[in-house]
Amino acid sequence: MGNENCRITSNLMLDGIDSREHIFLEASRDRENLVDNNILWNVEGRYDRNAVAAEAGSSGWYKLSEAGVVKNGYGIYLEGTDHTRMVNNLIGRCNYAGFYAKPVPFRISRMKRGGTSRNSKFYNNLFYRCGDAAIVMPTAHNECDGNAYTRMPGGFLRVMYPEPEMCLDLPNWQAFCGFDPNGSTPDLDVDIDTDALTMAVTVRGDLPEVAADRTVDTDFFGAETGKRRVPGPIEHLDGYTMRFPIDPRRSE
Repeated sequence: MGNENCRITSNLMLDGIDSREHIFLEASRDRENLVDNNILWNVEGRYDRNAVAAEAGSSGWYKLSEAGVVKNGYGIYLEGTDHTRMVNNLIGRCNYAGFYAKPVPFRISRMKRGGTSRNSKFYNNLFYRCGDAAIVMPTAHNECDGNAYTRMPGGFLRVMYPEPEMCLDLPNWQAFCGFDPNGSTPDLDVDIDTDALTMAVTVRGDLPEVAADRTVDTDFFGAETGKRRVPGPIEHLDGYTMRFPIDPRRSE
C-alpha cells in the first residue's frame, strides 16, 4: 500500500495456477504508478467453482449488476488504488478479466481518504482471450486509448457503476464512453510455450499503429521505439507466424 512513482516493466508472468491475479496494487492513491511492457498470461483464478450459481435460460438477463463477483483470475487487479498507468502490456488468457478494479471507500485509517479506483489509464495494451472481459472498471472516471482486443467474448468492456452495469463491445465503448477512439480488434493469435519461454504470434492483415505513450520509449526487450508503435509489448510483429524467445533475462 502507499506505492508512489513505482514502475513494473518487462516482466514475464505465466501460469497463475490457483491465483487471483498476476499484479495486485492496493491502497495506493496519491501518485502515479506505471505498469508497462509486461506479458501477463494465464491466470486461472482462486475461488470455489461450486459457489458460482448457474443461471438457467434467461434468468440472468435482467440483473443490473454482478452482485459480489465470485469468479476471479485477473491480469491486473486494483483495490482502492488511483492513478495507475498501464501501457503496452500483453494480457491474455485470464479466467475472468484482464483488468479488474474496485474502490475501497471506507479504508481511511492513516490514509486521509478512501480509495476510488479512479484515474486508471490504459494505453496501447493488447488484450487476448480473457474469459469474461478485457476491462472491468468501477466507474467511467478513467482513460483508454490505443488498446487492441482479440478473441474476446461478448460484452468484454464493462463499467460497473452507476447501475445498470454496461457490458459493451468496442464500437459502443467508443460511442457511449468516449474510450479508445484509436482502439482496434485485430485478427491475430498468440501462443506461449510456458516451459520453453517462447511466443508465437500469427497476424492476419496489419496491426494498426498507435501513438506511443509519452512515458514509455522502449519495448519488452528494451529496444527503443518511435513516436508510433503497435499495441502490446513487442514493437515489431509482421503479418505471418513467428516464434521467438521471451525470457526477459536473456541479454542477446
